[in-house]
Formats: sequence, structure tokens, C-alpha cells
Amino acid sequence: MNVLGFFHTYAQDGEFGSFMLELIKGFENSGINLHVIKANDLVDNLSAHSYSDRIDVHKLEELIKSLNPAFIFSTNHAGIGKVIKKKYKHIPVVTWMVDRNPFLHSGYELDKLFSKQDYVITSSTANVEKLEKRFPILENKVVYLPFMTNPNSFNHSHYKDINISFVGSVFVNTKIIVDMFKNNLSNMELRTNLCNFIKDVEKNYDLDLKETIDKYKLKRVIKDNNLTNEKFLGIIANMISNNKRFLYLGSIADLGLHLFGTKNWHSALKVSPRLVSRFHFNTFIKTREQLCNVYDRSKISLNINHHQATTGLGYRVFDIMASSSLLISNYQKESDLEVLFGKNHPIPIYKDEIELRDLVQFYLNHEDERVKIVQQCNDLIKDMHTFEKRAVQIVQIIDSSFEGKKEIQPAVFYEQDFFLKINSELVNIQKELTPLERKLRKLKKDPQAFLRDSKILKIFRS
Repeated sequence: MNVLGFFHTYAQDGEFGSFMLELIKGFENSGINLHVIKANDLVDNLSAHSYSDRIDVHKLEELIKSLNPAFIFSTNHAGIGKVIKKKYKHIPVVTWMVDRNPFLHSGYELDKLFSKQDYVITSSTANVEKLEKRFPILENKVVYLPFMTNPNSFNHSHYKDINISFVGSVFVNTKIIVDMFKNNLSNMELRTNLCNFIKDVEKNYDLDLKETIDKYKLKRVIKDNNLTNEKFLGIIANMISNNKRFLYLGSIADLGLHLFGTKNWHSALKVSPRLVSRFHFNTFIKTREQLCNVYDRSKISLNINHHQATTGLGYRVFDIMASSSLLISNYQKESDLEVLFGKNHPIPIYKDEIELRDLVQFYLNHEDERVKIVQQCNDLIKDMHTFEKRAVQIVQIIDSSFEGKKEIQPAVFYEQDFFLKINSELVNIQKELTPLERKLRKLKKDPQAFLRDSKILKIFRS
């Protein structure tokens, strides 16, 4: 079975992160013939509404035609261009929404993005109904699949030199909201409405967005900043998420916290200099091996969900549960922790910074209790929440009879050069080189005749 996969990356070096690489490996281990395209190679940037002018769409068409894939897989709808939506609409497209907002590389607006060929995976149970309501064409075609891990990545080292670890980002673009306030200092009504909007989003991320924006008269200021409503909501969620992370992590910074992640953690300096002092600026966690090493060295590892996750669980949760570190996670109303592991799951949960500090202190001082819960979490994860298991479940969305195969099928990767248009100047150079190549072949057969060729002599003299 051939599957064509479009995967995206946010990494500055353009390489796939550990999650995407493990997902690709999961497809390989399931016996699928996966053909991988990096979606970033097809567009000028991930916010683009079409393929790059440098891309020869006919080459992509020919690849799809030759593969005749059982379905096309995409993360966040990345790489799904207009040609796929029009010319290959008979091929199912399975999109895993690893983030809340899909990419619009087809050029269609969000309301018209999905069609009858589409299936969508979400990692939050609460999103199933919301997506089907938001996009009626997806009725009965939205599937809940939680994130996963590779339990074999962890060595369960007993060497613990880190009391508490957190691996995560400081989210970007929040300066836009600050600038909105700065640029409207004399407009008390607008500033008040912005604050009230932020409070409403903090209480309920899944509010009626258009209605709430109209209620607080924010339509113009959003348009003036070249934002869509969805982008504006995402930036507000980033700001709320940053504030939560600064608050919670600051409350335990003195208990042996080690921070890893994006280098923009220095932006927390105004809030908590002590927190910034706990960040490893010289250590960038790029590979899965590095990530697993941090968790295995840690007694406790924290989860602080992004605000937009609502009930969902990030893949950090599954990694920590598979490691020798104790997961302590933030409270979520109707959390998917309970859906997956029952209401009596063993994972310690905190509702505020005071509860977090109390839990951390308790488990740092009660090693037996810590180890007991770690083992329970390992048992919950090891069989049902692996990359290979998820890959099989993804295929089953299209082929319910698929159970996976024992033989490993290495994925085929297509580099950007494969899809680039041939530069006209290069074509002309090639035309000039072709006769010379023929003469060079002649040299091998008859060197004397080659040297008597006047055109060849002119080339050497020039």
C-alpha cells in the first residue's frame, strides 16, 4: 500500500523534529510504503496560500499519478495544494491537526478548505464535535486519536541529577497585542474591550469567536493589524499560555528546576529573573535522544498545556509517562487523561501554583511514592500509545481491515530539487554542453581525431 505523506516543520534549520521523524518511523514499522514530502519545500513559507512559483506542479502531479496512493496523509493540511483538491479529489486526504489551525496552501479560505475527500484527526475529544459543527462536510469524518510516544527510546536510568525539568517554548507574536495597547493609549473603550476579550478567552477558548469579537468591537483593530479572527485568537492563546508557564514555573524555580526549549525564554526576564536563570541557553533539545535523556535524568517533569489544548494532551505527556520521570500535569476540565486512563488515573494534578509547589515538594521527599506512580504510568503507555499503533490506526481510517505488517518498509524521501522548475539558463548551458560531451566520448575512442577537431582546439585556446 502506497501512502503519500506531507509533513511540516517549524525548525529554523528546516529539519524535521523528533515527533515527525518518529511518526514517519511508525509508518515504516507498520509495513506501509510511505513516500515523504516536506511541505515546507513546496511553499515560500507556511503561511502561503499557494505553492511557490519555483515549484513545477506537473512534477508533483506525475508523482501522485505514478504512486496511485491509497490515501494522502498531511500534518495540519500542509502541502495540500489546489492540484490535489481538484485533479486528485478521488484520493482520500487524512489530515492530522497537530495544531488548531490548518495551513491554507490550496488557496481556499478556511470555510471552503475541506471537501468530500477529507478526513481529519484531532487529539482532543472536545474538538470532534466542534470540527464537525464548524465544517458540516466533515460529519462522521473527524476521528479522535491521542498523541503517542516510543517507550523504547527511554533507558530508565537511575541517575537523577535534575529535580524538575520542563521542556517547552515561549510562544511568539504576543508583542502584537502589546502594540495594540500602546497604539491606543487614548482609547479607553478599546483597551477595556481588549482586556475583557482576553478574560473571556481565558475562561473558554472555544467561545463563539465572531460573536465575541463583534461584542467587544474589535473587528477594525484586528483588520488594521492584518490579522484574521483565528490568528488573533491564536495570539491571545499564546499570551495566556506564556503567562501560565511563567507563573507555574516561577513558583518552583528554587526547588531545582531545569528549563529547556527555545532561546526566547529570555523574554521572561521582566517577569521572573530567577526563572530565566534556570534556563539552559547552551543546550538546545533537537533530537529525540536528547529529549529522552532529559526526562530520564529527571525526578519530576512538568506538563503545562497550551491554552488552546482545552481537553487534549500534548505529546509531552506521553513521553514523560513512558520515561523514568514522574509526570505532574495541570488541571483541565473534562481532561482526556480521564478518557484514556480513567478518573482514578495515578497522575498528580495541580490547579494553581500553590498546589504545584506542594506536589513537587512531596514527591521530591517521597521517592517510593514517586517510583510507584512512574511504574503505573509506564504500564498505561507501553502497548496502546506508540507511534506504530497510531500509524496502523491512521491507515484504518481508510482501510478498516488493515492490521499492520511485520516487515519494515523504509520511507522514500523526496528532496525539494525533485519538484523545482528547470531554470531556462541551465537548459541553455545543457544544450551547449551536450555536443562537447559527445566529443569527449570521442576522445576516449580516438584521441588523435579529437585533437584534429578545430572546434575543440578553439575551446582549449579560449
